[in-house]
Amino acid sequence: MPHLIRLVWRRDFRFLLPLSALGGATLVVGADLLSRALLVNAELPIGEFTAVLGVPFFLSLLRRSR
Repeated sequence: MPHLIRLVWRRDFRFLLPLSALGGATLVVGADLLSRALLVNAELPIGEFTAVLGVPFFLSLLRRSR
């Protein structure tokens, strides 16, 4: 989440930590809600769900930095 906050928000470190914490908590709660809503009788692990969201983002960051 800090990488996404740095891309969206200015690079002021006074706001980076609180916004990263808020964004991370929002991401985990949203991932939990979506993982429970996608399958009615079963739950997807939150770690797998956030990995599906995070891996493409980090790969795009790696490509952009080269």
